[in-house]
Amino acid sequence: RIAVAYLVYFLKEKGRKTAKEIFKRYNSELELVMWQLENKFNTPLVGGCGRLFDAVAAFLGICHKNSYEGQAAIMLSHLAWEKLKKGMVKESYDLPLKNRVWQPAVLWEQLCSDYLGGVDPSIIAAKFHYTIGEAVVTAIVKACHKSGLKWVALSGGVWQNVFLSSYVSKKLRQKGLKVLQHRLVPPNDGGLCLGQALIAAERG
Repeated sequence: RIAVAYLVYFLKEKGRKTAKEIFKRYNSELELVMWQLENKFNTPLVGGCGRLFDAVAAFLGICHKNSYEGQAAIMLSHLAWEKLKKGMVKESYDLPLKNRVWQPAVLWEQLCSDYLGGVDPSIIAAKFHYTIGEAVVTAIVKACHKSGLKWVALSGGVWQNVFLSSYVSKKLRQKGLKVLQHRLVPPNDGGLCLGQALIAAERG
């Protein structure tokens, strides 16, 4: 559903055609999702990086439904891991930043081109990881340059991804920034309760 939403929202008719081709075995559900999108019925906008990972994993046929938290992202990372670890892929897709908001339409154009062109899914997955890494570094450097800040905190579920966590932190340190990362508390939702408790204690 998320993959179809990304395709249709950003690529319009081309996205609809691509979704029908890739997810044809889900035909009845596919038609329902497209109807929901057209009529804006129960389709709240989301911008979390985790949903993008879910969409790409489904698009590549790796995981169509999460049976546990983060499954799609974990499987996508696992698919890319050998190529990333051995440095076999160092290319990235384009993910432009405009008015402090990433524009995924260009990314999805390139994902479709590679996948429908027969590029190995593991290569696509690796290029996608580099894309996210480079996009995050670019956005942070711009924000720090504008604000004058030198400290960067990497927090959120995506930082459980070993490649992204090490790649982004290394790149940021090379640019002279100081990076804060989780050690004792998990970066994902598991750390929320501690933060809430600290805020409650501070407020008395």
